[in-house]
Amino acid sequence: MGRWSVLLLLCVSQFVMILDSTVMNVSISTVASDLGTTITGMQAAITFYALTMAAFMLTGGKLGDRWGRARAFRIGAVAYGVGSLTTALSPNLTVLMLGWSLVEGLGAVLVIPAIAALAAVNYSGRERVVAFSALGAATGIAAAAGPLIGGLVTTYASWRFVFAAETIVMIVVLLLSGRIKDAAREDAVRIDLGSVILSAGGMALLVFAVLQSKSWGWIVPLDPPVVGGVAIAPFGVSPVAYLILLAIVVLWLFVRRQRHLERTGGSPLLKVGLLGIPALRSGLAMFLSQYFAIAALFFVVPVYLQTIQGYDALQTGLRILPLSLGLILFSVVGSRLSTVRSPRQIARWGQGVLALGVLLVFAAVQPDLAGVIFAIGMFIVGSGFGLLASQLLVRHGPGRIGVHPAAHLGLHRRDREQRPALQHPSAGGRRHRDGHADPVAGRGRAGARGGRGDAGRGRADRPDLRRDAGRLATAGAVPRVRPRGGRPHALARPAP
Repeated sequence: MGRWSVLLLLCVSQFVMILDSTVMNVSISTVASDLGTTITGMQAAITFYALTMAAFMLTGGKLGDRWGRARAFRIGAVAYGVGSLTTALSPNLTVLMLGWSLVEGLGAVLVIPAIAALAAVNYSGRERVVAFSALGAATGIAAAAGPLIGGLVTTYASWRFVFAAETIVMIVVLLLSGRIKDAAREDAVRIDLGSVILSAGGMALLVFAVLQSKSWGWIVPLDPPVVGGVAIAPFGVSPVAYLILLAIVVLWLFVRRQRHLERTGGSPLLKVGLLGIPALRSGLAMFLSQYFAIAALFFVVPVYLQTIQGYDALQTGLRILPLSLGLILFSVVGSRLSTVRSPRQIARWGQGVLALGVLLVFAAVQPDLAGVIFAIGMFIVGSGFGLLASQLLVRHGPGRIGVHPAAHLGLHRRDREQRPALQHPSAGGRRHRDGHADPVAGRGRAGARGGRGDAGRGRADRPDLRRDAGRLATAGAVPRVRPRGGRPHALARPAP
């Protein structure tokens, strides 16, 4: 396999991560029947899986900094394989939630952040562009093929075979993971326990409140919990409202703690100072809306098709197939358009197309499904998602290609002298001692003054660094980066 063997392992891992949840969604009624539970119970398991990843993804990324990305990847692969095997053998909902929602979720929070980082470490220049393109393609193919694979296996065999196959795949990945090269780990990185508790607690309260809103009500109590014969609804308000307020308070405390750790030289889970960059906020808002729409469709549509329309898993997968076709087709179209249109413009088109598709799907969801409108709506949803996903790669002016900032936006780990910097995998700047590129230093104005690759002369709140950081925002917020005054931009990397 040569130099691409590492990329193959990373792509297979990425494929499994995405495939897993789509299979569970389209097989929800069959799994509920096999385990002797209800659709509501299965929805709770799916929500708990998402909650586990949401609550601990920041911690998983930080553990990768401390342990090394390759080691975190291997530990996560072990956890994911154990969780998949437990899921395949689960006799009831409780064991399923333990194996799939918890153990697999914890494995995923170690594997997912490590995949992109290891791709950046193992490849450089044009090969890095190919690596990130392949990872994006693996994500798209898994999202497109997942419903159909899940439907076929569940209808003609058993949903358990999918998770048993995942176990085998992760064993193979683990055995071959010795080929993966890693950068030096940061022994100085510390995990702040208070930050972990606050972030996980805040997300858990928020998601649990939304999950219970169906039975407890948002404001007016519908069927509140009863303790000792007394309904819990203080002042006639549903407990959901109180849980959401409590979640907001806990997350606010989390943000305050991160700011305090930044000021005192600690090790925050999230550098919230970067959220002060308008372009970055806009880009994150775009991704939030995009994935909210897609996740909602995959969460609601399979349940509707199987419980209201009476479809089996295969029929459900076939009904979702137009979304998959639109995603694949317009991922290619979007990549072609990026040579003549700015990523911002393509992203705006994608958002508009996605919104139109969602509206058509909602219009088609009636007691009697409007099949043609539903199929057209799903295809349009996939098309919009494909346009957005295609912006993984952008051109930074004539003759320069780089990985799109949205694909791998993150904070550079502190160097050994504890000086802050920003990283981006396509940066062409000098490198720190740990092997990571520093796009601001070395080629930008800030680095030119210092003459060193650690950006030690500047701070992230300086205007020039803020401008550089702003250019790391997503395509929905910034235009294509072009050279100014005939000089290459600091974030643009000449094609080899």
